[in-house]
Amino acid sequence: MVEVSEEAIVKINRQRAEHGLNQRDAVDSCMGLRPMSPDKLDTLMKSNTRSPVRKPSVGIIDASILYRFWYEHKQTKTSLKTISLSRQKIILGVYNKLAHGSLIRKEIQSDTWANIYPIFFQAPEDTRQKTTKTFRDEIDNRLKTLVKANHLHKVTRGGYMLSNRYTIERSPLWTLVNGILLILPHKDLHITKL
Repeated sequence: MVEVSEEAIVKINRQRAEHGLNQRDAVDSCMGLRPMSPDKLDTLMKSNTRSPVRKPSVGIIDASILYRFWYEHKQTKTSLKTISLSRQKIILGVYNKLAHGSLIRKEIQSDTWANIYPIFFQAPEDTRQKTTKTFRDEIDNRLKTLVKANHLHKVTRGGYMLSNRYTIERSPLWTLVNGILLILPHKDLHITKL
C-alpha cells in the first residue's frame, strides 16, 4: 500500500475525469509515464523474473550434508558424538559427493547430479572459490534447516555437530541417509525431507 497526499489524489482524479483514464493510467500520466497495455506489462514482468536454478531435491542435499559426518567418522575412526565440521568442509564434501559421486575427487562416477543440473554445479567465475554462490547459499539454507529440525547443532561460528539421534552408528537414520545416496541421480527424483 502506498500513501498519497490529498493534492496528488485531486490531480489523479482530475486526470481520470478529463481523459477517461483508469486509476493506474492516471497515476502513470501524473508521473510523466506512458500508460502501458496489460499485455506489455505482462511481458515486461515475465522478462524481469528469473527462473530459479534447478537443483537436486532437498532430501538429497540433506542426506549429503549428514553423510559428510559419516564419512569423517569412517576416515578418522572418531566417535560420531565428537565430530565437529566446519561449514567449508561440509560445503566441499557435499559438492564432491553430488558433483563427482564421491567425497574423494579421484573416484568420479559417470552418473552424477552435476550431469543433470550443470548450472547448479558450474565452476564459479572467481577461480579462488571452489563452488558458486548459489551452491553455497543452498547449503547454508539447508544447514539452517537441519539445525532447526534438530538433525544438527551449531557449536561455533561456522561449526556443526550431529544431534544425539545420529550418534549411534547402527541407527536406522544412517541406513536412510546411505540409502538415499545410493539412488542413481535422476531429474524426476524428489525427496522432500528426511
